[in-house]
Amino acid sequence: MGISDNIQQADGPSAGEEQSPSTIAELFLKLDDPGKRRELEEYRIAYENRFGKTDMMKYYTCMRPREECNWLIEHDPQRYFDGLPPFLKAYFKGKVEIAARNGQLDDMPDGIIRLFLRGEMRLGKDDNGRGI
Repeated sequence: MGISDNIQQADGPSAGEEQSPSTIAELFLKLDDPGKRRELEEYRIAYENRFGKTDMMKYYTCMRPREECNWLIEHDPQRYFDGLPPFLKAYFKGKVEIAARNGQLDDMPDGIIRLFLRGEMRLGKDDNGRGI
């Protein structure tokens, strides 16, 4: 599963797509494949058990309409990535790292490749406010 598959799905519902989410992860990322949905929800649970719960009161970039998400990914991928919930940042970064090891970075959106190659897929900040 590539990050590009996930990013293209990362948005609020479009016209005619008013399905209720069945997991917390699906509030942030809509996936068609049941196996991928299960994988993401299991990842979210494990991540939150280790690092704490996702702030459900925030409005994350992945909750914006599909067109806006796609625009951000193309024109300002850093802002898109930085606006994701922490578990999705870690999930996407892990997927990109796997793709890089397997020589499959070409399957990723250009902006995401640039973020990864420049080391700008930061998951948080250290005590001095620098990205880690």
